[in-house]
Amino acid sequence: MKRWMTLLLALAMALALIPCGAVAEGGSALTIGVLSYLNLTEEEYLARETAKEPALKYFRAHGVLELPGGMPGGAETLNLQVRFYDTTDALLMALQAGDIGAIQAPKSTADYLCATNDRLVQPSVFNFPESDDFVQNLLERISDGYAFMMLEANADLRDQFNQAIADMKADGTLDALVLKHIAEASRTGETEAIAFEAFEGEPIRVAVTGALPPMDYVAPDGSFAGFNTAILAEIGRRLQRNIAGKTQIQDRGRVRSRYRSKEGQANGGAGRRDGNDRP
Repeated sequence: MKRWMTLLLALAMALALIPCGAVAEGGSALTIGVLSYLNLTEEEYLARETAKEPALKYFRAHGVLELPGGMPGGAETLNLQVRFYDTTDALLMALQAGDIGAIQAPKSTADYLCATNDRLVQPSVFNFPESDDFVQNLLERISDGYAFMMLEANADLRDQFNQAIADMKADGTLDALVLKHIAEASRTGETEAIAFEAFEGEPIRVAVTGALPPMDYVAPDGSFAGFNTAILAEIGRRLQRNIAGKTQIQDRGRVRSRYRSKEGQANGGAGRRDGNDRP
């Protein structure tokens, strides 16, 4: 079970393409939209994606990654041209307007978006064998990480979070949250608002973007939901600390600047990061 949960979480953060309807025919070039990363420049992102290509070729050659409809225009390889956007809404608007031909997003996000919009489809099919150590290790290496980021001055809080997460891994709580708030939510397109318990004392202030459903999600009514909110609620309960100031940040560029300058009022933030930056 532990092995399968590790594979599930890695697969959830593996990147998938989402065209609007079908990938456009007539050429091998495809302009895709990508969410800006918190800890990667656009140049670093493109270099990292190029480095992933041997692994993706291996997956395609061994039936791990299938493209039933083939590459656009019958090309043997896909020549991707990339545009970066700060929010999922901006990505979807660009896709609908025809400014881009597809969205590249973590597979769990791709599943969620397709479940909530019948105009979106995924041309790729993943067939990851649970028993194949090589495939699983390769998948983990090319998948994005998912993390809380904090100021360097908050080392004590970081250690408390790390211990709480380690305890959640050990007692099965994290597995249950992954199943409910990633696997199930991605399949159904449904999330639920998370209630936070109240405790006395100084609160932990957290900022989120809401740009990566169902992991990082803010509902239309402003309520906080998704995987990161569920984890925060559980960490707050274990630490007996209030989770407060769960501010939605609209501009990911400001988020990136905040963390790089090591300034700002939030204790930390939740979001996607480069898989090579894992603890």
